[in-house]
Amino acid sequence: MTTASRPIALLHGWGLSSKVWAPLQAHLGPNTLTLDLPGHGSAAPAGDSLDAWADALASQLPNGAVLVGWSLGAQLALHIAAHAPHKAARLVLIAATPRFVQAPDWPAALPEATLSGFRADFDTAPDATQRRFTALQAMGDGRRRDVTAALNQALTPADATHHAARASGLKLLADTDLRASIGN
Repeated sequence: MTTASRPIALLHGWGLSSKVWAPLQAHLGPNTLTLDLPGHGSAAPAGDSLDAWADALASQLPNGAVLVGWSLGAQLALHIAAHAPHKAARLVLIAATPRFVQAPDWPAALPEATLSGFRADFDTAPDATQRRFTALQAMGDGRRRDVTAALNQALTPADATHHAARASGLKLLADTDLRASIGN
């Protein structure tokens, strides 16, 4: 199978839905699949472990796909590639890191206190926190307002089921360390 004929699967980041990929999908064509992360968009929750989330996504993937992952979606793509390599022929990673939070031997990441504060804010004011998060994604962009508005249109619904999944997603970002699986 040539790279051009491979299916492309797009995995969004935390708190968003697959709607975020609509402009890109229009350019990539009909061989493109957009998946909602567990408990995001229209997808059912899948527990609170990285394995459970990756298994839920992998079950929807054709073999030999090009996985395009953004942030948490990138961590899931990395995990799928390591644990179900027949599903991932190639990886395209956007804003990706095998470990989201700093460690003594991993300083080029978000300080743990910053993510802990974000999680605490999300617990008390989830919608405002999520909108602040989308605004941060657009910082420095000349079209900041348009980008923020587009991201806000792709947010996961703010109901109890989705809240639990978004909280689980933040926990995954806090706890996941894939450095060993990528050869550090």
